[in-house]
Amino acid sequence: MVPRRRLGGLFLVLGVIGAPGPLIAQEAAPDPGREWGLIFTPYANLASNATDVGGERLRQSFGDLAGLTDLGFQMRSTAYYRWAHFTVDWTFARLKDTQELGPAQVDFTVNQWIVDLGLGGRFYDDRDAGSAIGNSLYLRAGARYWQNDIDVLTTIGNEDNILPPVEIPFKEKQEWWDPMLTLAGTFGITETVGFGLKAAAGGLGIGNASNWVYDFEGLAHFKVLDWMMISTGYRQFSYNREDGEGDEAVETTVLVTGPQIGVSFFVF
Repeated sequence: MVPRRRLGGLFLVLGVIGAPGPLIAQEAAPDPGREWGLIFTPYANLASNATDVGGERLRQSFGDLAGLTDLGFQMRSTAYYRWAHFTVDWTFARLKDTQELGPAQVDFTVNQWIVDLGLGGRFYDDRDAGSAIGNSLYLRAGARYWQNDIDVLTTIGNEDNILPPVEIPFKEKQEWWDPMLTLAGTFGITETVGFGLKAAAGGLGIGNASNWVYDFEGLAHFKVLDWMMISTGYRQFSYNREDGEGDEAVETTVLVTGPQIGVSFFVF
């Protein structure tokens, strides 16, 4: 029999890696000539993953992950005033699948929410007002919230159908916070083409946080209109955490890599 914590840890992994893309999105630099404004960036990460959980190894391509996703959406929003800015980056995904395990049928649904909150500011900027050419650097501190609502129904039939099938439900809610620190930079080559780099790390095992989390991202930015920019590039995300205690403790390590694309809309 699979221990409850181990089963919960397995579906935790399914919930995290099955989302249409991890949390960190495009870093769009505000115009240095504007006092305040808003930036909205819907985005997607076309990622594959490598997962180790409870001594088992799981490898899935983007196609495998997309097949599990019933519904998903990701959005990053930034509100800024002069040098200061506040970001909210959120993901929602509904994952569904049915598997046949011998005489048993397992139906699972995972509803996942991930919300990343950050407060920081621009501490270096050599761009002229109204120009995208030049460099800007940002530092942000915050926290990332994870919630997975897991609903599993195992139905065990019998070969002669004399007895009705036996249904075994399993429900679990998992949630935790990871403190995060992010350093990001944008590098404008022309008025329409630039690059962005981002590095984020956290976790540190504080409370029920992950042991460690890191996020690296490199993007090319193409400003197609004064109020719209397309970004495309590559990112790598990984975390390690432990759930449960004693003999029922389960260690999970997830590595997600792949291309990503997003569109930023500049308001005001």
